[in-house]
Amino acid sequence: MIDEAHKCSARTAGKEVRRTRRYQLAERITAQANNVLMLTATPHQGDEDQFEHFLRLLDPDQFVGGEINKRIISMDHSPWFLRRMKESGG
Repeated sequence: MIDEAHKCSARTAGKEVRRTRRYQLAERITAQANNVLMLTATPHQGDEDQFEHFLRLLDPDQFVGGEINKRIISMDHSPWFLRRMKESGG
């Protein structure tokens, strides 16, 4: 389990990928584990490059470089995501 998983970040800078030490640790953990639970309550901030790198931690074969497959991300009953929305007060 990786809590505060949003802190595992990487960015593309030209042809180089700059990975935080937390991202590098997450890469090693996810490469060795059959299942990994990554938790965060921090919403996606809109940086698609950073989000793509994050998704590769979940499944590097499914989320290979290039464009994010938005159909996969928005699937009901996704094997990669469980999204909970705040209930509206009222």
